[in-house]
Amino acid sequence: MNKFYFSKILLVLLFSCQKELNVDFVEYQTGTVNDINAIVCKNPEEIFIGGGVSWFHTDALWTEDGGKSWSSMDLSGRSIQSMCCDVHDHIFACGIDKKLYIMNSQKPEELSFGDYIFFRAIDAWSPDNILLAGGESFRVGYIYKASILKDTLFEVLNTQREMNSIHCIDSLNWVASGFGIVLKTQNGGMNWDTINITGDHFRDMYFINDSIGYMCGIGGDILKTSNRGLAWRKLRDAQKLLVGFKPFRCICFKNEMEGIVAGESGIVWMTSDGGNNWVELQNVPFVNYYDVQFDSEKYWLSGSGGTLISIQL
Repeated sequence: MNKFYFSKILLVLLFSCQKELNVDFVEYQTGTVNDINAIVCKNPEEIFIGGGVSWFHTDALWTEDGGKSWSSMDLSGRSIQSMCCDVHDHIFACGIDKKLYIMNSQKPEELSFGDYIFFRAIDAWSPDNILLAGGESFRVGYIYKASILKDTLFEVLNTQREMNSIHCIDSLNWVASGFGIVLKTQNGGMNWDTINITGDHFRDMYFINDSIGYMCGIGGDILKTSNRGLAWRKLRDAQKLLVGFKPFRCICFKNEMEGIVAGESGIVWMTSDGGNNWVELQNVPFVNYYDVQFDSEKYWLSGSGGTLISIQL
């Protein structure tokens, strides 16, 4: 065999090698067959989920018994895209509307600020300090600041990069990411600095404390920060030889060593060494995964077609 072809075959074999692990999971029947885009875990018993049919319908549900039964909130709109929990345990959500949802299981509310805007991410320090990020068509992006107490919503950033995730470190320090861009503010969103990270369409981030956070991209990058988002190191560089594309959409770590990244076409990976090595989880539902969260005991993953599962690792 020609040495060139032998080397090529060897590279293909190495590239395709991925450790695998069969896992047990619990699948939940929530009563919806629509996409579940977002999860908030108050504790292992009290879980909130949001989603719907993009452009047509909003789903918002919660459980108080760990997923055995689910109740629905009566909210209008064109789907929920993101949810968050502030430092006082208030839960908020946003979607394909110029709306801000207050996810109170007893009395949910929605504040409308207009007819349309594509919000993709939300995080909050308090009801008076909420930031929302969004955009469309890759080249349109924005970040807005909202206050429920003042009933206000105004733009703090307009950019030619679609924005997909935002994280509140404290009342003044926030991090946002999107199409080939990562931003940091240290004054509550009034001014933003561009962090020197490019190369992917960054879709999600998750911080385990004020300093240490992780981020993933739809192209297959996985990154880590240890200094409140000021600098990021690539744990997985999808552009390197023998690494390659993986369609990641969401990421969550329960501590600095153990975490999960998931995405399209049933991809769910786990790490137990801080992201240096990853194991592909087998036999999970073959769907697109849009969010993953940890409830202090187990991971919850949600996705297309009403899929909601938990995995205890």
